[in-house]
Amino acid sequence: MRKIDLKASLFEKALPILNCLETAGYEAVFVGGAVRDYLLNHPIHDVDIATSAFPNEVKQLFKKTVDVGIQHGTVMVLYSGNSYEITTFRTENGYEDSRHPDSVQFVRSLVEDLKRRDFTINALAIDRKGVIFDYYNGLQDLDNSIIRAVGEADERFAEDALRLMRAIRFMAQLDFVIEPQTWKAILNHASNLAAISVERIANEWHKTVLSPFSSKGIKAFVKSGLFYYCPNYGSLEDKLGWIADNNLNFTSEASYWACLSYLCRFEISRMVQTMKAWKLSNQLISDASVILKNLRCLSQRDLNAMELFETGERLIVETESIAKQLTYSNCELPDNGVSLLSGESVSKLQKNYSQLPIKSKKELAINGKQLMEIVGLTPGPKVGKLLDAVLSAVVSGKVTNETSKLIDYCINNGRLN
Repeated sequence: MRKIDLKASLFEKALPILNCLETAGYEAVFVGGAVRDYLLNHPIHDVDIATSAFPNEVKQLFKKTVDVGIQHGTVMVLYSGNSYEITTFRTENGYEDSRHPDSVQFVRSLVEDLKRRDFTINALAIDRKGVIFDYYNGLQDLDNSIIRAVGEADERFAEDALRLMRAIRFMAQLDFVIEPQTWKAILNHASNLAAISVERIANEWHKTVLSPFSSKGIKAFVKSGLFYYCPNYGSLEDKLGWIADNNLNFTSEASYWACLSYLCRFEISRMVQTMKAWKLSNQLISDASVILKNLRCLSQRDLNAMELFETGERLIVETESIAKQLTYSNCELPDNGVSLLSGESVSKLQKNYSQLPIKSKKELAINGKQLMEIVGLTPGPKVGKLLDAVLSAVVSGKVTNETSKLIDYCINNGRLN
């Protein structure tokens, strides 16, 4: 029996929850990703609890609860300023949509509950004394850096096709390998991914490309053929492979989409169309569009002052991160005419941005109200256009950011006529 110390961790804060359940005569353990990450000495951000108590029994024991998924046995308990999801041990039956069980049956057995988990490294549990429950050799697979399906791999992927993407994601996050039978099952069930909502796929894919060992996950994604079943990805095999071969690291989802689109020579409209097919947010699409525009510009020239200003510091940093990788890559680019970026232009990005006289429109020494009061303008489009003209003049260094100078600039350049 293997035992660990639960002191000085999020587990310790949640021990009163387990104590309460056990005092009432129920079994209660920590389960899931937090257990896996704790055993790997990785940081954990929340903990999940599984128990033999049924949902109504859990609700009777705690004063503040929320029914977050009670039909599947999950109750959120609010305790001492924290929230904990407590799920009843359960078995699942039938997966007509390749994602959700047709029926859920609550049970009192931890062994049966862990049996329905996806991979052995996620089928571990720890009780309040730090005793580890490992019925499917998850500890051995952790020690050997292996991703292995619990039980029959074909059954696990037939139950929930999202597990196909989760396997790829864990490779990228943990630097693990997928054992042969599990890999074979992924190949057998790859087409089932088409039944999964694109939002779910995108969530797993973004975690993969932002992981420390993303190239490993991307290569498996391509080799498995899973990319065929993602929106507008059927023809991108070589571009995805190039990203993996060059070990590109992405600082954000936006930088990934912009880089992929640059390599594919997508116009912004084409990138937007693809991202909308993935049902991504307008903000993410907007950020990716700015970065792609910058990358295309940097292949020819420096960004001018207004382009730097409009990009903003956050996206300047993200642009520079991916641009440097596209500048200093030692591999040949995909044979579609796209070019590596100018190292000289990329190296100036943050320096040039830092030298801008202002970084925000709020820093202008004049505002619309002042313009109307000083020069007698009435509210309307002309005020906005005038402020835009003044902003451009300040950013480009044509006029000093002082109220009197800005008024003189408007008068001298006929802006108030």
